[in-house]
Amino acid sequence: MHLSYYFIRQISQYLAETICDWQLGTAFSQEKDELILGFYLGRQEFFIRAQLTPQWVGVSFPAHYAKAKANAIELFEMLHGRRLMRVEQFRNERAFCLHFEEDYSLLFKLFGNRSNLIVYKGNEVIDLFHKKMEEDTQLHPSSLHRSIELSEEAFIASGGKIREFFPAFDRLTMRYIELQGWLQLPLQAQWQKLLALHEQLLAPRQYYVGMQADKPQLSLIEHPELQVHCTTTSPIEAANELHRLYVHEVVFLQEKQHYLKQIEQQLRRCETTLQKSKERLSSLKEARFEEIGHLIMANLHSIAPGSEEIEIYDFYRDAPLHLRLNPHLTPQQNAERFYRKAKNQKIEEQKLQEIIESKENEWLHLERLRKELESCHDFKSLRRWAKQHGFMQQGKEEETLPFKRFEYRGFQIWVGKNAKSNDLLTQRFAHKNDLWLHAKDVAGSHVVIKRSGQKQIPQEVIEKAASLAAYYSKRKTDSLCPVIVTEKKYVRKPKGLAPGQVIVDKEEVIMVAPAPFE
Repeated sequence: MHLSYYFIRQISQYLAETICDWQLGTAFSQEKDELILGFYLGRQEFFIRAQLTPQWVGVSFPAHYAKAKANAIELFEMLHGRRLMRVEQFRNERAFCLHFEEDYSLLFKLFGNRSNLIVYKGNEVIDLFHKKMEEDTQLHPSSLHRSIELSEEAFIASGGKIREFFPAFDRLTMRYIELQGWLQLPLQAQWQKLLALHEQLLAPRQYYVGMQADKPQLSLIEHPELQVHCTTTSPIEAANELHRLYVHEVVFLQEKQHYLKQIEQQLRRCETTLQKSKERLSSLKEARFEEIGHLIMANLHSIAPGSEEIEIYDFYRDAPLHLRLNPHLTPQQNAERFYRKAKNQKIEEQKLQEIIESKENEWLHLERLRKELESCHDFKSLRRWAKQHGFMQQGKEEETLPFKRFEYRGFQIWVGKNAKSNDLLTQRFAHKNDLWLHAKDVAGSHVVIKRSGQKQIPQEVIEKAASLAAYYSKRKTDSLCPVIVTEKKYVRKPKGLAPGQVIVDKEEVIMVAPAPFE
């Protein structure tokens, strides 16, 4: 109901009684789709904040407003310094106009997603807040007045078309009428009820601000479905409380939920990697490659060359053991094959132990972050938390750069899109001390972590970038993928190599689970 004629009428009436003869000192914007008007009379000040976003349209009145030194754009400069002469409310319409000296005026057109602020000199449009709404250049203020004849006879003759006689009744009001059961009354009784409601809305005694269907709402009547947060007799306080409720219940909670979702996604990935790593480690520990190598060596004399299957005595288990061999290898070479597997097994076990330890620490860290986040109850603490831990909402990728860009824990991670993009990323955009990553022995994207002047890159950031390198490679469906990690200065591209191909002179390999950035 905050965009209904009835409430806007109360706002314009308050402005007419309060700031006529005040000067407009400033009009500026420092947030997209938001305008701040500052009025002054001596040392007194009065601010109007108009928000015309796709998600929210409303007018509120902050007691103070600090103008930022940067990112503030002065608007409607032709109105600066001019005295407000009068405030005009358009009959039965969601619009009012501030009339300034020398025949300048500023129209507040609060028509939902068609809302706009329009500056006039006389009857000529000279500026728009939303300039893309070109149709507003043809809007004449006098056309906004709507005269409606409130006739009981005409209402009954129309068959009870409520919106035709009371077009200012919004959805909340119509829902109130439905809940009261008035639609089941005879038309004459309906008319009496509707006319009384109309009179009540023209001169409300109270303003009710609360939530209905998970949306902030303002009502001029006591509505049975409204979960009331605040009751006031001031339209200005009601508008401000509605704005505060919108910011907290919608914007704040959405942003908090956005960060919480990021943490929960990372926790799920962490738990999945832990489970897979522990399962793999358990299966490796059950493998007996070294013991089998010893058993073959102990039975060389009894194994015929070219054997595919043998049965020998397992002195470790005191039982017969059936083995399959490679018939193209000698018995000793088969034993060496099992020894190599045992050596690789130990290496993989060590890597898995490191992954498990790292992921267990990451899980504890994420749980601490989640508890800290849940304790944030206002924007100040939330933004402090987000900045401290690098959880800033990721904007759109810069289309001018030929690779994907992600931010994690305050570090930039860049990922090539194709072979040509990989070359550009590695050869032109990566600094020699940046970390360079690539899935080992398969085709995939080059990945770079920008150092940004920092000597140490945390292990969790390296693992995050490595999981991206694995995900954007031919091994994206593997449970674990080996990934090369090195500084860019150890990566070179001699002449003659195909696009995307490089030579790495010094490398470290880590095992990670492929995962997209979430």
